[in-house]
Amino acid sequence: MPLHMFVFSSPNFPVKVLGLIHLRNTIRYLQPIPNDSLFTLRVECDTMRETPSGQEFDLVTRADSSGKTVWEEISTMLAHRATPGQRPTIERAGASEIKTTLDVAADIGRRYARVSGDFNPIHLSAKTARWFGFKQAVAHGMWSMSRSLGEATPHLPSASVQIDTQFKLPLYLPSNVIFRCQKDNGQTIISFSSARGDRMHLATQVKAI
Repeated sequence: MPLHMFVFSSPNFPVKVLGLIHLRNTIRYLQPIPNDSLFTLRVECDTMRETPSGQEFDLVTRADSSGKTVWEEISTMLAHRATPGQRPTIERAGASEIKTTLDVAADIGRRYARVSGDFNPIHLSAKTARWFGFKQAVAHGMWSMSRSLGEATPHLPSASVQIDTQFKLPLYLPSNVIFRCQKDNGQTIISFSSARGDRMHLATQVKAI
């Protein structure tokens, strides 16, 4: 996160960092990483795009160890422009689906900010989130992804993996969410949806590479 913030706060960065929305995320875990590994971390901003919802761009991060890339990530960010949108639909899974309800605490945004260094105001309190058009504080997308992967750990591949995540509708704090997990064509499909099942917050696909 400090490297990301260095890029975001550059005088040449084309959009304001406050209020940025994390849309999508791809992580490629390419080989086992020992706890005592030393890395060279590289971050670059790529492919600024104009979309109906605002300006979208990719932040690419790579971790190199002993001259080889062992981990890489593409974070797709949005500088939001208010536009009407469609509610993401929830595909109903089959009999192999694993389903449970999880509680998301009101202070999870502040707690995760202290761990990650991401103090975007939309995550910290209802008051600061309202500055950017949100009715309540919103959970970090990366917290949602990490929490869902933690819940799904027994069902994930043990080899090198690619994790593709789409951040859908905001996960307001506090909340109850429905976690779903199932296998489909060699992939593990994971999702967070609202307690009533009518709003999709996160959809993730994990596959071995």
